[in-house]
Amino acid sequence: MSLIDSLARGAEAIRRPEYTGENRCESCTVVNAAIVAIIGLILYKVRKPLGYLAVGVGSVLIYLRGYVVPGTPSFAPDLVRPLPVDFDHDEPEGVGSGSLTGSDDTEADPANFEGEEIIEALAGAGVIEAGEEELFLNESFRDSWEDRIEELADLEPQALADRTAAASPHDVEGEAHGSRILIKGAGRDIWLSHPIAIAEVAATETLANWDVDADMRAAAAEPLRTFIELCPNCGGDVIETTIRNCCGGPGTYQRRPGQLVLACEDCDTVLFEFDEAAV
Repeated sequence: MSLIDSLARGAEAIRRPEYTGENRCESCTVVNAAIVAIIGLILYKVRKPLGYLAVGVGSVLIYLRGYVVPGTPSFAPDLVRPLPVDFDHDEPEGVGSGSLTGSDDTEADPANFEGEEIIEALAGAGVIEAGEEELFLNESFRDSWEDRIEELADLEPQALADRTAAASPHDVEGEAHGSRILIKGAGRDIWLSHPIAIAEVAATETLANWDVDADMRAAAAEPLRTFIELCPNCGGDVIETTIRNCCGGPGTYQRRPGQLVLACEDCDTVLFEFDEAAV
């Protein structure tokens, strides 16, 4: 393996796409750049090569990971808020909960089923069970669903895009674009993050082994995400939480810090956004 290949592999190992690119938080970047510059200046006065090394390594880490100093999201926004510069960023295009049958930015699909209709069908098939005060997911279904999630998580991006298109209720094509899957066809484009695509495709394919109509399986995939416990991104536990003020929290967006979501406790990947009107 050449030195260039080794460096490329090393860069991919530490890269955090959820905090960089279109998801980068400008306030975190500015604060970390300032910290790296100060440390570099101090070390430069002690020994010039150390100063250059600190600035170089710090800059690379900020580029690849979003920030260097642990806990930056908890203090960076407050530090830059008094400055006469707006560091807030909007949600990137195509970002939203997304689903096989539509997304936040698309019109309702005429083929969609009503929520109560889906719940009744899942309950009738034994996929979900009623408790005293809430619904529960059948453990046999959960085990099969999670096994399928782990299988899909190992696929290459384009292979995942193909499986996502195959799970769609429409005649569509799937394309891999970085950390997202684009479903093209049926008169509109649908964007899904890899974790949500994995969760919904796994649910749809698992439902094929239960007594649920083929036309309803994809529509049921989104509500089934409210029962998810295994993060498709890292395998961590999924908990109910809220989007925080900066890129360190689930969702990485500043505009909706109080939004109630299901997100991974380990990697902050958002798996479901609850309807604010229903919360």
